[in-house]
Amino acid sequence: MTYDFHIHDVVRVEYRVSTDGPAFPRGYARIEDENRVAGGNGVVAAQALASWGAKVLLTSNVLGDDSHGQFLRDSLAGTENLTYEPQIQAGFATPYAILIRAGKFDAGALLSPSAAQVPMTKARRDASVARYFIGATDAWGETPQEIFLHTDTQDYPALVGAISNVAAVYLKFMASDWPQEMQSAFNDAVVELFRAKFHRASAIPTLEEVEAFLNRER
Repeated sequence: MTYDFHIHDVVRVEYRVSTDGPAFPRGYARIEDENRVAGGNGVVAAQALASWGAKVLLTSNVLGDDSHGQFLRDSLAGTENLTYEPQIQAGFATPYAILIRAGKFDAGALLSPSAAQVPMTKARRDASVARYFIGATDAWGETPQEIFLHTDTQDYPALVGAISNVAAVYLKFMASDWPQEMQSAFNDAVVELFRAKFHRASAIPTLEEVEAFLNRER
């Protein structure tokens, strides 16, 4: 099978927590919403492109044979158009992070030890497998001609930036015939919807949701 995209980037469990505001100076904050999701730049890219109709192969860092690793495998197994091929290492602690938004403020990310320095496996560019390649440049055995999406951080702003980059990639390779005004509106809508849905179990906006958002804006 030939995929549209081979994505090789960070995959981790994310606990996304939203509170009613910063704990300081009161010393406490009320949790308004929390969800455990498959996260990381690679997941954002893979789920977005797959949900928009592209055929995607996702490879990543090593996962452990623990409950977090099983959660990631189960979460990604049911995504239409997405094939996830993880490497499992017995005794390894699957990376996870806690992302906190305190009211309207980004309060940063708390990383597990394995998420602080994610050990990436090597991947190689193979034109018989995929047409385009996305991921961390230092994670490929040979340098692909097309590399997108690499970011050094894995916090909330970085994931918002990732969805914007993925929208641009989608437009470049899957919707290049769209008028420029429509492309700009699509990118803006994707980012806005992703921000609004970030702490839900599924944050990636569908094409139907984007269309409804754009129609509402007119």
